[in-house]
Amino acid sequence: VAAYRKTADKHYLDSAVAYLEDWMRGSREAHYLEGTPIRVADREHPWMPRAFWLNAAERLRGPWLDLFFVGRRSDALSDRALLLMLRMIHNQADYVLATMRPGDDRTAIAAAALDAVGRRFPEGRRSTAGCDAAQSVLRGVAARQFAPDGVHIGMATHYELVTLRSL
Repeated sequence: VAAYRKTADKHYLDSAVAYLEDWMRGSREAHYLEGTPIRVADREHPWMPRAFWLNAAERLRGPWLDLFFVGRRSDALSDRALLLMLRMIHNQADYVLATMRPGDDRTAIAAAALDAVGRRFPEGRRSTAGCDAAQSVLRGVAARQFAPDGVHIGMATHYELVTLRSL
């Protein structure tokens, strides 16, 4: 999407759409978000792996929302793809909201994702509440994860950067 914005070359947008549609058709995670249980060794897993939760939050922080809104203004996304993508955004936001727990940098990523969705879709019934909850979580993360001198409590520059980008 960034390459499309810089060049206006539709090829970039078409590639992003093709990748997205392929992911929605074939991804185990996408099927889980649509209600299909994950089966391992022919047994149903009652939970979604934590990596799925973090992946969903990362997608909602920008890439999916950018593609949805850019694609909506062009003819790159079919009506079917737009509806499917909108449903996936909704499902991912619901999942992140339902499973978000106070804690580490992942919490900051999840809260930032919910805030982004609420701001981009303000007409949603839960958008204001989601933004308010996300902002509250982000304030708590900032207070817990940074010392008064501004240093990240874990003293890990990667996690400090992840948290700062989320705030």
